[in-house]
Amino acid sequence: MENVKLALNDKPVKVESTVRFLGVTFEKGITSKPQIDNVVEKCSKRMNILRLLSGTTWRSSKKILLTVYKAMIRSVIDYGSIAYDTASSKTKSRLDHIQSNALRICCGAFKSTPLSALQVDCGQPQLRLRRFRMMSDYAIKVQSLPDHPAAHIMEDCWQLYYGKYDADREVF
Repeated sequence: MENVKLALNDKPVKVESTVRFLGVTFEKGITSKPQIDNVVEKCSKRMNILRLLSGTTWRSSKKILLTVYKAMIRSVIDYGSIAYDTASSKTKSRLDHIQSNALRICCGAFKSTPLSALQVDCGQPQLRLRRFRMMSDYAIKVQSLPDHPAAHIMEDCWQLYYGKYDADREVF
């Protein structure tokens, strides 16, 4: 494909393969890998705070550790998650790994403890369910405001993305 040369006020516009907008990295191929790489890197650094607070000689309570997790790690995972939900399952599984490590630290659990058991013990939902809820909340907000700028875009979004809702079976 031939590169297009754009100019604005007679100055060339540089074409980039990735762009960062409001802290979310978008790329040409729409795989969301650069964004998830950034999230994983940030969260990995912040995980050290949890490790510090859950020391071996003294330990903060599970409630405090979960509060720190929600404030410093899950908030990073959630930010822009609607934009990167279309990423591959393998790419998004890296975020599940971050969540499982953080919850394991909060509970003081063994590495062999399944993520589902950690989520139940800590009262934390799966990340895919959190993303779905955030998308649903946003769609409801958009639909409730007829003059919302995204209202016309959202009309067919849920049917195209999740399929038609079957009310009898309560599934998409």
